[in-house]
Amino acid sequence: MSKKKVVCVGGGTGQASILSSLKKFDDLDLVSIVGVTDNGGYSGVIREAMGIPQPGDSRNCIGALSDPELLQSKIINYRFSEGSLAGISLGNLIIAALTRITGDFSEGIKETAKLAGVSGKVLPVSNDSTQICAELEDGTQIIGEWEIIKRKNRKKVKSMYLEDRAFATEEVKNELKTADLIIICPGSLCTAIISAILAEGISEAIGESEAKLIYICNIMTQTGQTEDFTVSDHVNFIQNYIQRSIDFVFVNNNHPSEELLEEYKRDNSFPVVLDSHISRTKTEVILTDLLLDLDMDKLKQNERVQGENMHIGTHLIRHDPEKMAAILNRFFN
Repeated sequence: MSKKKVVCVGGGTGQASILSSLKKFDDLDLVSIVGVTDNGGYSGVIREAMGIPQPGDSRNCIGALSDPELLQSKIINYRFSEGSLAGISLGNLIIAALTRITGDFSEGIKETAKLAGVSGKVLPVSNDSTQICAELEDGTQIIGEWEIIKRKNRKKVKSMYLEDRAFATEEVKNELKTADLIIICPGSLCTAIISAILAEGISEAIGESEAKLIYICNIMTQTGQTEDFTVSDHVNFIQNYIQRSIDFVFVNNNHPSEELLEEYKRDNSFPVVLDSHISRTKTEVILTDLLLDLDMDKLKQNERVQGENMHIGTHLIRHDPEKMAAILNRFFN
């Protein structure tokens, strides 16, 4: 029996949790398509210094697909915690070095994945370095991921675009067109998901694909991007940028702890509510428990080291890889 090709699309953190679920299945041909516009943290420092797309999200996905017990995986995932090195990922530096050695960003990612012992594919959506931009409802233009997230003008995002044209690689387009299942992973809606879809050729490739299309909806809203967004708002926003309907949307129905909700409330972030405005004739809603149910102390232990003046988001409320594996399994049989 031939393997089913499952293609995941999105940013690094949200997609990594889904890849952790999918790698448990031996009969899947896994492909990770990763956005390249993040300009925060040390990944942003690398892209600014070297003029290459940001490596951090791809490194995150490589780490999720690798065996954490292997030394080479630990090397790729290693993050320094000492002094001025705090927060620097060794994997990002390896990708940057291999990009220079091979002369190609996508090849640098592939060689890094080989070093980590990854069997699936991790593909940056484009070899072009560009910035994600937002037009707000009052016409204001904001350039850059963290500039969008941290902006003082809190008018809602009207639309997204790329500052410079970025072209999806032929390999990426072909993987989408030949997929059996395409999963749009959770993550920052505007700056992780839409930024990946905006690479030229992606929308058309998804539209041409005969694959079933799944969107795993975010559990929480995100300040600066999706304040007050319901499930249908998320779905409709994505469908503005792709040439087909989403077949299935996964929605969490497990309530996070009050302690966690208070933590998010400080960032004006709240649970995404399932509303009645989704076209059920086009999109089937799968309402189920998706939450990684850990206490605050354990979740805090998983937070990454942060260097001075480096911005990272709050990632305490997450999708559970075990629960996701059980739900996704029905689509593979």
